[in-house]
Amino acid sequence: LLDRVLTVPSKTDTVSRSSISSSGNEMMLDSAGVYTGDNDPDDQSLFVVEQNAFKSLCSGLVQQCGCLARPPWTVASFIKKGHVARVRFICPHCKQSRIWASSRVLSGHYLANQKLVHAFTCAGILPRQYMNFCTFAGIGEVKQ
Repeated sequence: LLDRVLTVPSKTDTVSRSSISSSGNEMMLDSAGVYTGDNDPDDQSLFVVEQNAFKSLCSGLVQQCGCLARPPWTVASFIKKGHVARVRFICPHCKQSRIWASSRVLSGHYLANQKLVHAFTCAGILPRQYMNFCTFAGIGEVKQ
Protein backbone atom coordinates (compact mmCIF):
# COMPACT_ATOMS: atom_id res chain seq x y z
CA LEU A 1 0.00 0.00 0.00
CA LEU A 2 2.72 2.46 0.95
CA ASP A 3 4.55 1.70 -2.30
CA ARG A 4 1.45 2.65 -4.33
CA VAL A 5 1.01 5.90 -2.41
CA LEU A 6 4.64 6.99 -2.76
CA THR A 7 5.19 5.92 -6.35
CA VAL A 8 6.42 8.76 -8.52
CA PRO A 9 4.63 9.09 -11.86
CA SER A 10 6.60 8.02 -14.92
CA LYS A 11 7.77 10.55 -17.47
CA THR A 12 4.85 9.64 -19.71
CA ASP A 13 2.41 10.52 -16.89
CA THR A 14 4.02 13.89 -16.17
CA VAL A 15 3.03 16.93 -18.18
CA SER A 16 5.66 19.62 -18.45
CA ARG A 17 4.91 23.34 -18.56
CA SER A 18 6.56 23.66 -21.97
CA SER A 19 4.35 20.96 -23.50
CA ILE A 20 1.24 22.64 -22.12
CA SER A 21 2.12 26.11 -23.39
CA SER A 22 3.22 24.79 -26.79
CA SER A 23 -0.10 22.95 -27.19
CA GLY A 24 -2.05 26.17 -26.64
CA ASN A 25 -3.41 25.12 -23.24
CA GLU A 26 -2.86 27.35 -20.24
CA MET A 27 -1.93 26.15 -16.76
CA MET A 28 -4.86 26.88 -14.46
CA LEU A 29 -2.63 27.12 -11.41
CA ASP A 30 1.05 27.88 -10.95
CA SER A 31 1.33 24.83 -8.72
CA ALA A 32 -0.60 22.38 -10.91
CA GLY A 33 1.17 19.13 -11.62
CA VAL A 34 4.77 18.78 -10.55
CA TYR A 35 6.67 20.22 -7.60
CA THR A 36 9.31 22.50 -9.05
CA GLY A 37 11.33 23.31 -5.93
CA ASP A 38 10.32 26.95 -5.81
CA ASN A 39 12.97 27.71 -3.16
CA ASP A 40 10.26 28.70 -0.69
CA PRO A 41 11.76 28.00 2.75
CA ASP A 42 8.34 27.41 4.30
CA ASP A 43 6.29 24.39 3.40
CA GLN A 44 2.81 25.31 2.27
CA SER A 45 -0.04 24.35 4.53
CA LEU A 46 -2.24 21.47 3.39
CA PHE A 47 -5.93 20.96 4.00
CA VAL A 48 -8.55 18.28 3.41
CA VAL A 49 -11.34 18.89 0.90
CA GLU A 50 -14.51 16.91 0.25
CA GLN A 51 -15.20 16.11 -3.40
CA ASN A 52 -18.56 17.94 -3.43
CA ALA A 53 -17.02 20.97 -1.74
CA PHE A 54 -14.33 21.08 -4.45
CA LYS A 55 -16.99 20.86 -7.19
CA SER A 56 -18.88 23.66 -5.45
CA LEU A 57 -15.74 25.80 -5.36
CA CYS A 58 -15.07 25.27 -9.07
CA SER A 59 -18.62 26.08 -10.11
CA GLY A 60 -18.79 29.08 -7.77
CA LEU A 61 -15.60 30.63 -9.10
CA VAL A 62 -16.83 30.61 -12.68
CA GLN A 63 -20.10 32.33 -11.76
CA GLN A 64 -19.94 36.03 -12.36
CA CYS A 65 -20.58 38.55 -9.66
CA GLY A 66 -23.67 40.78 -9.96
CA CYS A 67 -21.49 43.62 -11.26
CA LEU A 68 -20.19 41.32 -14.07
CA ALA A 69 -16.56 42.08 -13.20
CA ARG A 70 -13.79 40.01 -14.81
CA PRO A 71 -12.10 38.28 -13.01
CA PRO A 72 -14.92 38.21 -10.53
CA TRP A 73 -13.31 36.79 -7.38
CA THR A 74 -10.11 37.25 -5.40
CA VAL A 75 -9.13 35.60 -2.11
CA ALA A 76 -9.76 37.97 0.79
CA SER A 77 -8.91 35.56 3.62
CA PHE A 78 -7.79 31.98 4.15
CA ILE A 79 -8.29 30.38 7.56
CA LYS A 80 -7.64 26.80 8.61
CA LYS A 81 -9.99 25.22 11.12
CA GLY A 82 -8.27 21.96 12.00
CA HIS A 83 -7.93 20.04 8.73
CA VAL A 84 -10.43 22.26 6.88
CA ALA A 85 -9.86 25.45 4.91
CA ARG A 86 -12.33 28.32 5.05
CA VAL A 87 -11.89 30.93 2.34
CA ARG A 88 -13.60 34.26 1.83
CA PHE A 89 -13.71 35.45 -1.77
CA ILE A 90 -14.46 39.07 -2.63
CA CYS A 91 -15.30 40.87 -5.85
CA PRO A 92 -12.63 43.57 -6.24
CA HIS A 93 -15.12 45.92 -7.91
CA CYS A 94 -18.37 45.82 -5.89
CA LYS A 95 -16.94 44.21 -2.69
CA GLN A 96 -19.57 41.43 -2.61
CA SER A 97 -18.16 38.41 -0.75
CA ARG A 98 -18.73 34.66 -0.66
CA ILE A 99 -17.48 32.12 1.84
CA TRP A 100 -16.40 28.59 0.94
CA ALA A 101 -15.28 25.75 3.23
CA SER A 102 -13.57 22.54 2.19
CA SER A 103 -15.99 20.49 4.30
CA ARG A 104 -19.65 20.39 5.27
CA VAL A 105 -20.76 21.13 8.83
CA LEU A 106 -22.38 18.51 11.07
CA SER A 107 -23.67 19.54 14.51
CA GLY A 108 -21.60 22.70 14.49
CA HIS A 109 -18.32 20.96 13.56
CA TYR A 110 -16.67 20.35 10.21
CA LEU A 111 -17.40 16.81 9.04
CA ALA A 112 -13.88 16.27 7.63
CA ASN A 113 -12.36 17.10 11.03
CA GLN A 114 -14.72 14.69 12.78
CA LYS A 115 -13.97 11.90 10.31
CA LEU A 116 -10.20 12.28 10.61
CA VAL A 117 -10.21 12.37 14.40
CA HIS A 118 -12.52 9.33 14.42
CA ALA A 119 -10.20 7.48 12.00
CA PHE A 120 -7.09 8.22 14.07
CA THR A 121 -8.87 7.18 17.27
CA CYS A 122 -10.20 3.93 15.80
CA ALA A 123 -6.75 3.13 14.43
CA GLY A 124 -5.39 3.23 17.98
CA ILE A 125 -3.24 6.31 17.45
CA LEU A 126 -2.56 8.19 20.67
CA PRO A 127 -3.29 11.93 20.90
CA ARG A 128 0.42 12.84 20.95
CA GLN A 129 1.03 10.69 17.86
CA TYR A 130 -1.92 12.38 16.13
CA MET A 131 -0.50 15.83 16.92
CA ASN A 132 2.97 14.86 15.69
CA PHE A 133 1.62 13.32 12.50
CA CYS A 134 -0.52 16.37 11.71
CA THR A 135 2.30 18.79 12.49
CA PHE A 136 4.84 16.99 10.33
CA ALA A 137 2.35 16.52 7.46
CA GLY A 138 1.22 20.16 7.69
CA ILE A 139 -2.47 19.22 7.60
CA GLY A 140 -3.47 21.11 10.75
CA GLU A 141 -4.88 19.46 13.83
CA VAL A 142 -8.15 19.53 15.69
CA LYS A 143 -7.42 20.98 19.13
CA GLN A 144 -10.60 19.83 20.90
